[in-house]
Amino acid sequence: MSNNWISYSNFFDIVGLKAVFSNRNTLSNEGVHDRIVFSELIGLNPKNLVIPKQTHSSNYFVCESPGNYPDTDAVISINKHVVLSMQVADCIPIFIVDIEKKYTALIHAGWRGLVTNIIQKTIKQMFQHGCETKNIKIVLGPSIKSCCFEVSDDVIHQFSQSIITRNRNKKGKYWVDLLALAKKQLSELSINDANIYVDQNCTSCEIDHFHSYRRDGMKAGRMLALIGWV
Repeated sequence: MSNNWISYSNFFDIVGLKAVFSNRNTLSNEGVHDRIVFSELIGLNPKNLVIPKQTHSSNYFVCESPGNYPDTDAVISINKHVVLSMQVADCIPIFIVDIEKKYTALIHAGWRGLVTNIIQKTIKQMFQHGCETKNIKIVLGPSIKSCCFEVSDDVIHQFSQSIITRNRNKKGKYWVDLLALAKKQLSELSINDANIYVDQNCTSCEIDHFHSYRRDGMKAGRMLALIGWV
């Protein structure tokens, strides 16, 4: 981890592709302006930014041009002339690349999106555009881990028992492993484990490096995920 951001570009190993994630030291949290500054810092063209209005949905857009996209938490590019962006503060930022077709995607995967299959919907849409399982590489970026993601009785029914641990110190409270859920869904799509990189950093635990909504509430800042071509 650098002082200002994490680069996953080497994992994808494609000339000209940049896949980068900011940390709490990168930006001043000024909305769209941050995306412009961050893209310039890492050598991407801010005029090519795709900026989704995130709503914790399982909606996706295939983005053939830069601009604002409403009500979506996954964006797909079949055009090298766009830079995909997402903001997160505990949810899983998922970078996806078809290394043959050079198509890219970004997912903001919170628990609501995960239980309504945002990963499957996004990757299956990439299949519709000719992508193949064997060519897909994925990074699961920093996110809140099971050590810190606690839920109550009112939502626990949304999750499989296999990813739940009862908090024995608090009645009606449970720990949920969202990362395990994401990895299970990728396995169901037959994505090869060797093609998946998992960043084990917990955004809630790593106070010095990441913003966390669970930890800091409404005052929490946001990290940015960007993927695009120089």
